Amino acid sequence: MAPTTDWLTDIWDAAAIKRFPQGTLPSTLSDVGARQFLSSVGFPCVTDFLELDTTGLASAGLHPVADVAEPVDDPAEAHPHVLLPRLVAR
Repeated sequence: MAPTTDWLTDIWDAAAIKRFPQGTLPSTLSDVGARQFLSSVGFPCVTDFLELDTTGLASAGLHPVADVAEPVDDPAEAHPHVLLPRLVAR
């Protein structure tokens, strides 16, 4: 079962959950499910969770980055990625 906003706010408080209006999501984020999740459920903007810091997400938003996966021969097989700001391993 997928996480819900209620589940996220039970773990963190409601102030930590950021919902992104569809119009603010990068056009390269083409996965309909991911777009729906980010706009309706939201994403936690927290620090010290699994050694990640996503606190900058609320102010900086999501930004497309180059595909860092293995190179592909067919450009149609390449998948853009979206960067969560300040997503750093400690």
